[in-house]
Amino acid sequence: MPLITIHNVLKRSGYSCFSLDFLNFKALNLLPMSLSLRNLASLAIASMLLVSSGCKKEPFLVDTGYVVWTGEFIDGGCGWLVSFPPDIQYQPRNMPDSYLVDSLPVVVTYRDLKNRPDCLNRTDVDGQIYVHKIESPL
Repeated sequence: MPLITIHNVLKRSGYSCFSLDFLNFKALNLLPMSLSLRNLASLAIASMLLVSSGCKKEPFLVDTGYVVWTGEFIDGGCGWLVSFPPDIQYQPRNMPDSYLVDSLPVVVTYRDLKNRPDCLNRTDVDGQIYVHKIESPL
């Protein structure tokens, strides 16, 4: 059973809650079919904090760029990136396999997750994005 933190669920949902960042909620053991009373109470408290903290959902952005293969992590690469002009590179968290083609031009609707990329050995990667929609003009 995976452990899911409320903080991570909020970040994945696109909420920018800097006041919640320092709380770093305890992990909840969310069962797929049933929730305990304790988990429901924790979710209710987190929901109240979300509403009362003035969190806002980050808007989707639309940019034109290229899919770029930078190499394997072990070789100093960062895997697949989306590169936007002039020199902005993001690591997509959920890129569909059909778009994993080096130098493929794409139009991406995305949300900046404001997370560090998984490849910490590279300083030219600006962060991670959640891909909402992706198209290639080809």
